[in-house]
Amino acid sequence: MSTTPSTQAQSPSTPAIGSGISTPAADQSKQTTESALNSFKMEMQKVLTKNIKKKKIEVNEQLDRLLNERFQNPFDVLMLDMEATDEEIKNQARQFAVKLHPDRCSDPRAKDAFFIVDKAYKTLCDSEKRKIYTRIMKEAKERTAFEREKENKKRLKSGLSELPEDTFEGMYRENLKKIFDEIEERKIHHAKLQASQIIAKQEEIEAKKMMEQYRVLNEEEWEATRETRVSNWRNFSSKKAVIGSKKSDKSIKPPPTKMEERPASAAKIDPTSGKPIGINEDYKKNWR
Repeated sequence: MSTTPSTQAQSPSTPAIGSGISTPAADQSKQTTESALNSFKMEMQKVLTKNIKKKKIEVNEQLDRLLNERFQNPFDVLMLDMEATDEEIKNQARQFAVKLHPDRCSDPRAKDAFFIVDKAYKTLCDSEKRKIYTRIMKEAKERTAFEREKENKKRLKSGLSELPEDTFEGMYRENLKKIFDEIEERKIHHAKLQASQIIAKQEEIEAKKMMEQYRVLNEEEWEATRETRVSNWRNFSSKKAVIGSKKSDKSIKPPPTKMEERPASAAKIDPTSGKPIGINEDYKKNWR
């Protein structure tokens, strides 16, 4: 039984499957993938190294930003990320100083704006304070990532798409503000507790002072009246038949009863009955 040539062997011009020989289309696709990967790596490198390239600092824009916003984070004042190096912080502060220093800027708002910038720079130069702010910013990013992951799981179960990546920064800023507000509330609460403790301590000291003054005044008054009290006691002891003395029966005697006396000019005989006034014994007539 004869066989057809197509079933006997594979054509020499056709590449074998898995032989590793690539086609022009595959090469182009591979180059596109590598180009996209290299571009992604470059972007990530920029983020990781934090090579901050800020736009040119405009005086009026920065004056409005610094004086019309309430800053809780010194990194936001200098427009830096938490991973900025010491050199980047120094260069950024120098750029602000060149534009906003009162000796260089004629705007009357420059003094207040430069004070805010200088305070933020000095805060970041302190390594301990800088660590605190860096830790707060890391916590905000971790909280944001956790919330987004939780929300994305809910959205996937509901058949919705995940949160867009461009919303991460807004959520991060919101969480960062919440953390700073919580810290500020704790500071205010602690300050109120300290103030109440100080007030209570002062009131206790004032009460002790008043009691001491009262005690001293009583002692002075007691000493001032000593002679009077001694004299009164001597006069009392010198009286005869005083309660508690040897001549007394140690009892309290009431004052003697004094009978009421009729005036001598008053009539003594009742003209009607002919009897003494005040004596009427007619009620005895009914007696048996």
